[in-house]
Amino acid sequence: MVQISSAKRPCFCAKQPGTLYTTGRGVATNRIVAYAFFHLSATNDPTRDNKAVANRNGLAATMSEQAIASAQILSRELGKPGNLLKALDAFLFQRALEEPDPRQNGN
Repeated sequence: MVQISSAKRPCFCAKQPGTLYTTGRGVATNRIVAYAFFHLSATNDPTRDNKAVANRNGLAATMSEQAIASAQILSRELGKPGNLLKALDAFLFQRALEEPDPRQNGN
């Protein structure tokens, strides 16, 4: 499990889930969640050394304004102390409810 609350490396730890949600490694790809984690990292450390800044900006170029706004809201929720998993679960659950089941094939 990634420890977001690490006092020594919070930006690095927030960047890692962003990479996972971008690549789909171990989780379903989700650009909104990836952007949210990259944004959380970039907000805490906007230096050039933090690759989350470039990753966030690259994702933003492929996203709608509405998706970016959703990702920024999610990022704020993820950044609240003790709220990371609650916010992530709530977001993913809501998205699952909104998206049609591909097994239904429109029937």
